[in-house]
Amino acid sequence: MLHRHVCPASIFVNKRGVWKLGGLEFTERLNEADPTEPIPITPWTSRTSKLCQPDLDYIAPEVQLTQQICMQSDMFSLGMVITAIFNHGRPLMQANNSNTSYQRHLETLDEHVKMVVPDIPLPLREATVRLLNKDPKERPTAQLLTLIKYFTTDTVVSTLQFLDVIQMKDPQQKNSFYRQTLRDTLPYIPRKLWFQLVWPSLEAEMKQSEVLAAVLKPILLIIEHVGIEEYETYIQESFRAVLTSPKTIQATVCLLENLHIILEKTQKEEARAEVLRVLYNAFDSTTIQVQSAALLSVTNVADYIDEQAIRHMILPRTVSVFNQNTADLKITIAVLSCVERILDRLDRPLILDQVLPLLTEVRLSDPEIMYLCFATERQEIWTDSEPNGDKSDAGTPSSDCKPTAKPGAIYIVVTSFAGDA
Repeated sequence: MLHRHVCPASIFVNKRGVWKLGGLEFTERLNEADPTEPIPITPWTSRTSKLCQPDLDYIAPEVQLTQQICMQSDMFSLGMVITAIFNHGRPLMQANNSNTSYQRHLETLDEHVKMVVPDIPLPLREATVRLLNKDPKERPTAQLLTLIKYFTTDTVVSTLQFLDVIQMKDPQQKNSFYRQTLRDTLPYIPRKLWFQLVWPSLEAEMKQSEVLAAVLKPILLIIEHVGIEEYETYIQESFRAVLTSPKTIQATVCLLENLHIILEKTQKEEARAEVLRVLYNAFDSTTIQVQSAALLSVTNVADYIDEQAIRHMILPRTVSVFNQNTADLKITIAVLSCVERILDRLDRPLILDQVLPLLTEVRLSDPEIMYLCFATERQEIWTDSEPNGDKSDAGTPSSDCKPTAKPGAIYIVVTSFAGDA
């Protein structure tokens, strides 16, 4: 059966966001002996009312040029629908119900396809170009089209079906589904369905601590890809409960590692303060994983933290974490990365009183630690070039100052700087 009228006017979207193809009034039966054989067809003509004919802008070339139609003619129309979707709803051929105009647009079709292709998702580009080939034999079949990665319909459908019965599953099944299946499938689910079908399930699961860490994976992916208005409308208010409620170690680490994504979409100052409170509280944790994640988070969100918090909260707690874990290589690297990130926002007394003592305690046995120490020294440690000069204004480099940090001599630099001060 040939549809003959594949165009936006024949596509209906139900309440669940599923597309349905209607407009069956122009269907034609294929050649029963050989379905691949073209059959004769009456082309679009201005002598007949346009309401009684398929949409000329989406008709395949062979229909108008050779008065024949085949299985691949509908595939051309589908290609035209795809390009219209990514061309702000405008078909590539706007014939205005004129055969002459149609043929003129057909001559430049390839050029128009090249112009719109960059706006089409990468996995769909090659297939779309082939669908709009003027030779029906070069167009992919419907069966072949469903095999490309973009049309993973079965996976999307099965994922949404699993969501419908998610409350009947045990925590282990939920964790596996949210952590991997849903997160991997989410990019292929139409954006409109994110808030119609996916978000209600995620919103309900956020209240369950045993699956929260897994649920955060797709939630953060959604937050990353939605606009600020969508975030504030659908997500922000519900997500506040996650920020303020007790969480497992895994959930806390997941939040800290992605705190910058949340802050990018959080515009109100009071809401940002609530998000940053997660970071501040994490420094009080006695768990190494949480402390390490908090230090990493500072390097990502430092621009959102005010000067007072940097100096009187972040730095002291960073030093405290280091003092509690001086033998932990991972923590040491995280501490140095954190200090390097906030160093340009510290004044000279803080560097002298807190940063330099910390650096003197660092063991330089690991190359990565040595590199971070050197980077920190190069960034902020300067001494006056005059042996007996006044060091009171040496907090920032000037024409009379030069860096004293030299590779392989960090302890000399630290001692010299502290002594001169």
